[in-house]
Amino acid sequence: MSGISLSRTTVLTVVLLVEVAVIGFFVARWYSRRWGWKSTFGRIRRYVGATFADLFAPAVQLYRFGRNVRLIAAQLTDPELGGALRLATGDAQDQLAGEPDSSPFAARISSGSVSLGISGLHRVTPGRPWKARENWWQAPRSALTVGPGSGEDFDDVVIAPVVIGAEHGVVTVLDLLRAPGVIEVIGPNRPVGSLICAVAAQLASGLNTFEPMDVVVASGLHPRFSGPRPIEVLRDLDARSRAEGYQDRFTVLLCGPLNDAEADLLTALIPRLPLLRVMLAGPYDGRRWKLPITESGRIEAPELGLFTDSTPVERAVARALSAGTATRPVVETDHPEPASRREARRAGAHVPPPAAVPLPPEESAFFAEPEYQEYEGYQESRYQAAEYPTSEYPAAQYQYQPDEYRSSYPDDAYAPPPAEPSTSEPASAPSSAPRSSPWDLDEPDPDSPATGEFSVSAISASNPASPDAEDGNRRPRH
Repeated sequence: MSGISLSRTTVLTVVLLVEVAVIGFFVARWYSRRWGWKSTFGRIRRYVGATFADLFAPAVQLYRFGRNVRLIAAQLTDPELGGALRLATGDAQDQLAGEPDSSPFAARISSGSVSLGISGLHRVTPGRPWKARENWWQAPRSALTVGPGSGEDFDDVVIAPVVIGAEHGVVTVLDLLRAPGVIEVIGPNRPVGSLICAVAAQLASGLNTFEPMDVVVASGLHPRFSGPRPIEVLRDLDARSRAEGYQDRFTVLLCGPLNDAEADLLTALIPRLPLLRVMLAGPYDGRRWKLPITESGRIEAPELGLFTDSTPVERAVARALSAGTATRPVVETDHPEPASRREARRAGAHVPPPAAVPLPPEESAFFAEPEYQEYEGYQESRYQAAEYPTSEYPAAQYQYQPDEYRSSYPDDAYAPPPAEPSTSEPASAPSSAPRSSPWDLDEPDPDSPATGEFSVSAISASNPASPDAEDGNRRPRH
């Protein structure tokens, strides 16, 4: 012990650290029993993750939007999509032959698989190549590829698929032919109108339509589209259904909200027209399917098992339609042109002079000079003298009056010269008193407050021959 020398400061420091460690141990034990360290770290992790997710949400949404647009456009322009859907729908209908209330009404399409949504309450165990998962049957897309003889048995299968959204690399398709008569799309105006307009563009352009149909877009759906009113379309369909020999044709009506009269007429039409499908933006009290859309454009229909993002559908349809337009041909020359005229001169090539600005042809109707027909004489023109008889009275000769144009300026700078005296009668001497003109420049402005409610003629017009009357008509200035 003699070799160890501890100062008082060192001993106090060690004792303090031991006390802090003991107190921290008991506090940690109490906190662990009270709330738990694992749950605390989990809350902190979720909070930090949500913070970073909110910070990067705009960039992530933009990336997902572009990816879904490209995915939907690729599926719409895929030539094998129709054959795969026909084959899948026909095979599923054969396996559901014993269940009249069950049918495939929707599909989820990816690059490697196809899933069909099955309606109905009875669960049917599918055969190969299908695998059942709740109300969806899934099969690899390679097993549904149309080959020689594979799709011939299902050529008579009629489908009317429309894309309603995409999410996580899967495109959601709804079959209008196997849907009820009315499909109700509810939610904010912007995403609802975008989805219905995209469906109308798909049906009208024939991107994924394989059967003839009539597509009618009524007014009230888009502010810049003035189509027929829904009541007019429904009355026309009602008149056609009552006509003799009418053959029901697959018709799709896309419209905005309906009033009570239109809704009652639609309810009466649905049983008489089994091939009528109406997709409307707004509520409907009859039998229908409901597709609720959130503010962000996401479809959430748990009754149908449909959860997808409908925002990129409109842009994807436009992209698919523009992909089918012809591009401008590119002319390829045998000898590549030099990058500039200076390099062409160095190479010894002939550099043509710059082309002049093209002018319109002389015979252009916009720049042609009007042609005038010259007439040698009045008698030879097409307007003959007989058509316009001359007057029997001689032309009146103007006689100048000396005081007619006399100015009211004091210096008479612009007064006309006096008339020369005639030999017949002596000239009258002009009056030395100044005379005012019919419009007196010394009068107040008609728009000024001094004029009151009187007009210009009531203030300035006076009799030039009577100065007293002029002074009497003039209002005093204030």
